[in-house]
Amino acid sequence: MSFRNLPPASFRRAPLGLALLSVLSLASPLALADTVDAGGAADAKTLDQVNVVGAQRAPSSTTRLPITLQETPQSTSVLALDRIQNESLFSINDVMRNITGVNVSFYDTQRPLYYARGFTITDFQVDSLPTYSGSTNQEYDTAFYDRIEVIRGANGLLSGAGIPSATVNLLRKRPGKEFDASFAISAGSWDFRRMEADVNAPLTSDGRFRSRVVAAYTDRELYYDRYNEDKMAGMAVLEGD
Repeated sequence: MSFRNLPPASFRRAPLGLALLSVLSLASPLALADTVDAGGAADAKTLDQVNVVGAQRAPSSTTRLPITLQETPQSTSVLALDRIQNESLFSINDVMRNITGVNVSFYDTQRPLYYARGFTITDFQVDSLPTYSGSTNQEYDTAFYDRIEVIRGANGLLSGAGIPSATVNLLRKRPGKEFDASFAISAGSWDFRRMEADVNAPLTSDGRFRSRVVAAYTDRELYYDRYNEDKMAGMAVLEGD
Protein backbone atom coordinates (compact mmCIF):
# COMPACT_ATOMS: atom_id res chain seq x y z
CA MET A 1 0.00 0.00 0.00
CA SER A 2 1.31 3.46 -0.90
CA PHE A 3 0.36 7.00 0.18
CA ARG A 4 0.65 10.36 -1.67
CA ASN A 5 0.92 13.72 0.01
CA LEU A 6 -1.72 16.05 -1.45
CA PRO A 7 -1.12 19.82 -1.38
CA PRO A 8 -3.32 21.94 0.85
CA ALA A 9 -6.73 22.96 -0.52
CA SER A 10 -5.74 26.61 -0.65
CA PHE A 11 -2.98 25.84 -3.12
CA ARG A 12 -5.24 23.76 -5.33
CA ARG A 13 -7.77 26.61 -5.67
CA ALA A 14 -5.15 29.20 -6.63
CA PRO A 15 -5.07 28.46 -10.45
CA LEU A 16 -8.85 28.86 -10.68
CA GLY A 17 -8.72 32.18 -8.84
CA LEU A 18 -5.97 33.50 -11.12
CA ALA A 19 -7.97 32.51 -14.18
CA LEU A 20 -11.04 34.41 -12.95
CA LEU A 21 -8.96 37.50 -12.20
CA SER A 22 -7.44 37.36 -15.71
CA VAL A 23 -10.86 37.19 -17.37
CA LEU A 24 -12.16 40.11 -15.31
CA SER A 25 -9.07 42.20 -16.09
CA LEU A 26 -9.55 41.61 -19.83
CA ALA A 27 -13.26 42.36 -19.77
CA SER A 28 -12.95 45.65 -17.91
CA PRO A 29 -11.05 47.57 -20.67
CA LEU A 30 -13.50 46.28 -23.31
CA ALA A 31 -16.48 47.55 -21.37
CA LEU A 32 -14.73 50.86 -20.76
CA ALA A 33 -13.87 51.18 -24.45
CA ASP A 34 -17.49 50.56 -25.46
CA THR A 35 -18.62 53.27 -23.07
CA VAL A 36 -16.08 55.79 -24.38
CA ASP A 37 -16.90 54.99 -28.04
CA ALA A 38 -20.61 55.43 -27.45
CA GLY A 39 -20.08 58.77 -25.78
CA GLY A 40 -17.54 59.96 -28.37
CA ALA A 41 -19.83 59.16 -31.29
CA ALA A 42 -22.42 61.58 -29.97
CA ASP A 43 -19.87 64.39 -29.62
CA ALA A 44 -18.03 63.71 -32.94
CA LYS A 45 -17.73 66.59 -35.41
CA THR A 46 -17.50 66.24 -39.17
CA LEU A 47 -14.71 68.35 -40.64
CA ASP A 48 -14.91 70.06 -44.01
CA GLN A 49 -13.43 68.16 -46.93
CA VAL A 50 -9.90 69.18 -47.84
CA ASN A 51 -8.66 68.52 -51.39
CA VAL A 52 -4.91 68.38 -51.93
CA VAL A 53 -3.78 68.67 -55.55
CA GLY A 54 -0.18 68.06 -56.56
CA ALA A 55 1.66 67.93 -59.84
CA GLN A 56 5.07 66.66 -60.77
CA ARG A 57 7.22 69.20 -62.52
CA ALA A 58 8.01 67.84 -65.95
CA PRO A 59 11.55 68.38 -67.26
CA SER A 60 12.26 70.30 -70.42
CA SER A 61 12.19 67.92 -73.39
CA THR A 62 15.40 69.17 -74.96
CA THR A 63 17.67 69.68 -71.94
CA ARG A 64 16.04 67.00 -69.70
CA LEU A 65 16.33 69.42 -66.78
CA PRO A 66 13.36 70.39 -64.55
CA ILE A 67 13.19 73.91 -65.96
CA THR A 68 10.89 75.70 -68.39
CA LEU A 69 11.91 77.09 -71.75
CA GLN A 70 11.99 80.57 -70.22
CA GLU A 71 14.43 79.34 -67.57
CA THR A 72 16.70 77.53 -70.04
CA PRO A 73 20.03 79.43 -70.19
CA GLN A 74 20.43 78.77 -73.94
CA SER A 75 18.86 80.03 -77.13
CA THR A 76 15.91 77.77 -77.93
CA SER A 77 13.35 77.65 -80.76
CA VAL A 78 10.11 75.65 -80.74
CA LEU A 79 7.93 75.02 -83.78
CA ALA A 80 4.52 73.77 -82.69
CA LEU A 81 2.09 71.77 -84.80
CA ASP A 82 -0.04 74.82 -85.67
CA ARG A 83 2.87 76.65 -87.24
CA ILE A 84 4.08 73.55 -89.08
CA GLN A 85 0.63 73.12 -90.64
CA ASN A 86 -0.06 76.81 -91.31
CA GLU A 87 3.26 77.35 -93.10
CA SER A 88 3.20 73.98 -94.91
CA LEU A 89 6.52 72.81 -93.47
CA PHE A 90 6.39 69.26 -94.79
CA SER A 91 10.03 68.21 -94.30
CA ILE A 92 12.85 68.78 -91.84
CA ASN A 93 14.53 70.94 -94.47
CA ASP A 94 11.54 73.30 -94.46
CA VAL A 95 11.64 73.40 -90.66
CA MET A 96 15.36 74.13 -90.42
CA ARG A 97 15.02 77.01 -92.89
CA ASN A 98 12.62 78.63 -90.41
CA ILE A 99 14.86 78.25 -87.34
CA THR A 100 16.72 81.34 -86.15
CA GLY A 101 20.50 81.01 -86.45
CA VAL A 102 20.45 77.89 -88.66
CA ASN A 103 21.86 77.81 -92.19
CA VAL A 104 20.80 75.12 -94.68
CA SER A 105 22.93 74.06 -97.64
CA PHE A 106 23.11 70.97 -99.87
CA TYR A 107 25.76 68.62 -101.19
CA ASP A 108 23.39 67.97 -104.09
CA THR A 109 19.63 67.60 -104.57
CA GLN A 110 19.15 65.16 -101.68
CA ARG A 111 21.86 65.56 -99.04
CA PRO A 112 21.45 68.61 -96.81
CA LEU A 113 23.86 70.23 -94.38
CA TYR A 114 22.69 72.23 -91.38
CA TYR A 115 24.95 74.73 -89.63
CA ALA A 116 24.63 76.66 -86.38
CA ARG A 117 27.31 78.80 -84.72
CA GLY A 118 29.83 77.74 -87.37
CA PHE A 119 29.47 73.98 -86.77
CA THR A 120 27.52 71.22 -88.50
CA ILE A 121 24.36 70.05 -86.73
CA THR A 122 24.57 66.29 -86.28
CA ASP A 123 22.70 65.82 -82.98
CA PHE A 124 19.15 64.75 -83.86
CA GLN A 125 16.82 63.27 -81.23
CA VAL A 126 13.42 61.61 -81.44
CA ASP A 127 11.40 61.96 -78.23
CA SER A 128 14.60 63.17 -76.50
CA LEU A 129 16.49 59.99 -77.45
CA PRO A 130 19.59 60.28 -79.67
CA THR A 131 19.18 58.82 -83.12
CA TYR A 132 21.31 58.36 -86.20
CA SER A 133 21.60 61.45 -88.38
CA GLY A 134 23.63 61.25 -91.53
CA SER A 135 22.76 62.41 -95.01
CA THR A 136 19.12 61.33 -94.66
CA ASN A 137 17.82 64.14 -92.46
CA GLN A 138 15.48 65.31 -95.21
CA GLU A 139 13.59 62.01 -94.90
CA TYR A 140 12.00 63.12 -91.62
CA ASP A 141 8.36 63.86 -92.49
CA THR A 142 6.78 66.44 -90.21
CA ALA A 143 3.40 64.64 -90.31
CA PHE A 144 4.67 62.46 -87.46
CA TYR A 145 5.61 65.21 -85.03
CA ASP A 146 3.67 67.30 -82.55
CA ARG A 147 6.45 69.87 -82.23
CA ILE A 148 10.13 70.35 -83.03
CA GLU A 149 12.59 71.91 -80.60
CA VAL A 150 16.03 73.29 -81.43
CA ILE A 151 18.47 74.33 -78.71
CA ARG A 152 21.57 76.13 -79.92
CA GLY A 153 24.94 75.45 -78.33
CA ALA A 154 26.33 72.41 -76.51
CA ASN A 155 23.69 70.24 -74.85
CA GLY A 156 25.76 67.44 -73.34
CA LEU A 157 24.89 67.67 -69.65
CA LEU A 158 22.25 64.91 -69.74
CA SER A 159 22.17 63.88 -73.39
CA GLY A 160 25.60 62.48 -74.19
CA ALA A 161 28.20 64.25 -76.27
CA GLY A 162 27.71 68.00 -76.43
CA ILE A 163 27.71 69.14 -80.05
CA PRO A 164 28.73 72.84 -80.18
CA SER A 165 26.26 73.63 -82.97
CA ALA A 166 22.73 72.68 -81.87
CA THR A 167 20.42 69.83 -80.88
CA VAL A 168 17.24 69.09 -82.84
CA ASN A 169 14.55 67.25 -80.87
CA LEU A 170 11.59 65.78 -82.77
CA LEU A 171 8.60 65.11 -80.47
CA ARG A 172 6.23 62.59 -82.03
CA LYS A 173 2.45 62.67 -81.84
CA ARG A 174 1.01 60.48 -79.09
CA PRO A 175 -2.39 58.82 -78.78
CA GLY A 176 -5.12 60.64 -76.86
CA LYS A 177 -8.15 59.39 -74.93
CA GLU A 178 -10.69 61.02 -77.28
CA PHE A 179 -11.41 60.00 -80.85
CA ASP A 180 -10.10 62.45 -83.45
CA ALA A 181 -9.38 62.28 -87.16
CA SER A 182 -8.07 64.71 -89.77
CA PHE A 183 -7.32 64.59 -93.48
CA ALA A 184 -5.46 67.19 -95.54
CA ILE A 185 -4.69 67.64 -99.24
CA SER A 186 -2.07 70.07 -100.58
CA ALA A 187 -1.13 71.04 -104.12
CA GLY A 188 1.39 73.44 -105.62
CA SER A 189 3.71 74.28 -108.48
CA TRP A 190 5.78 71.69 -110.33
CA ASP A 191 2.98 69.14 -109.93
CA PHE A 192 3.29 69.06 -106.18
CA ARG A 193 0.67 66.84 -104.52
CA ARG A 194 0.45 65.74 -100.92
CA MET A 195 -2.07 63.89 -98.76
CA GLU A 196 -2.04 63.43 -94.99
CA ALA A 197 -4.25 61.36 -92.68
CA ASP A 198 -4.15 61.37 -88.87
CA VAL A 199 -6.50 59.14 -86.85
CA ASN A 200 -6.52 58.92 -83.06
CA ALA A 201 -8.76 56.18 -81.61
CA PRO A 202 -9.12 54.91 -78.03
CA LEU A 203 -9.31 51.10 -77.82
CA THR A 204 -11.24 51.00 -74.53
CA SER A 205 -14.12 53.08 -73.19
CA ASP A 206 -11.98 54.64 -70.46
CA GLY A 207 -9.12 55.43 -72.83
CA ARG A 208 -6.55 53.39 -70.93
CA PHE A 209 -5.52 51.74 -74.18
CA ARG A 210 -5.39 53.90 -77.27
CA SER A 211 -3.89 54.07 -80.74
CA ARG A 212 -2.85 56.60 -83.35
CA VAL A 213 -2.10 56.12 -87.03
CA VAL A 214 -0.47 58.76 -89.24
CA ALA A 215 0.20 58.44 -92.97
CA ALA A 216 1.50 60.85 -95.62
CA TYR A 217 2.07 60.66 -99.37
CA THR A 218 4.09 63.17 -101.42
CA ASP A 219 4.59 63.34 -105.19
CA ARG A 220 6.24 66.22 -107.04
CA GLU A 221 8.45 67.25 -109.92
CA LEU A 222 11.19 69.88 -109.79
CA TYR A 223 12.48 72.60 -112.08
CA TYR A 224 15.34 70.43 -113.36
CA ASP A 225 15.03 67.40 -115.59
CA ARG A 226 15.14 63.71 -114.67
CA TYR A 227 14.23 64.23 -111.03
CA ASN A 228 11.05 63.70 -109.07
CA GLU A 229 9.98 62.70 -105.56
CA ASP A 230 7.48 59.96 -104.78
CA LYS A 231 7.44 59.20 -101.05
CA MET A 232 5.15 57.46 -98.61
CA ALA A 233 5.49 57.61 -94.83
CA GLY A 234 3.52 55.97 -92.05
CA MET A 235 3.49 55.62 -88.27
CA ALA A 236 1.35 53.53 -85.92
CA VAL A 237 1.44 53.91 -82.12
CA LEU A 238 -0.18 51.83 -79.37
CA GLU A 239 -0.16 53.16 -75.82
CA GLY A 240 -1.59 52.05 -72.48
CA ASP A 241 -1.47 52.96 -68.81
